[in-house]
Amino acid sequence: MPRGASLWCGCRRPPSTTNAAPDNPKQLFNLSNSYDDALQQRHRQGPLLQAGVEPVADLILTHRDCSAGLADFRNPAWGPWAVCRTDEAFSRPESGLAATPSGARGPCEESVPYRAGGTYNYPSFRDLNHSDPRVRGDNLRFLLQLRSLGCRGWRYDMVHGYRARWIACYNDVLSQQVSQPRC
Repeated sequence: MPRGASLWCGCRRPPSTTNAAPDNPKQLFNLSNSYDDALQQRHRQGPLLQAGVEPVADLILTHRDCSAGLADFRNPAWGPWAVCRTDEAFSRPESGLAATPSGARGPCEESVPYRAGGTYNYPSFRDLNHSDPRVRGDNLRFLLQLRSLGCRGWRYDMVHGYRARWIACYNDVLSQQVSQPRC
């Protein structure tokens, strides 16, 4: 590659998961994943960066899996305020969230007429409330940790369910040069 040229590549680095599926983020602040630990990831990104390649992390910020059960977020620990009020966990007694008052639940940001229930519920995991500053702050902290591993851009996967302004917020705060949303 010519000196001064820049190239970016996609590097799938989902958050920590104990499941085989990479699309179920459990612990945002545990950067070890089913591929390698955080130190190995940093070492792997180093030669790419030195060669002018800009690694891009594949992100899923729409929803989050729980550590055990339906509503026990860990690392960071979030309460029902982090979950959109139409999430199916609030209607399932075994979730521990069914008795949560409506005012203690997170608002839904998008409503569409062509989806059952009007929202983009993702039934396997909890749908996140990006309008809460604690959720946004933790997401920013997670993105900063990915940057420390060598990621220089983001590919936002499954961007339905929260407003584009939050992607703009994350990108603006982190001065991202590469950002690609995907539904």
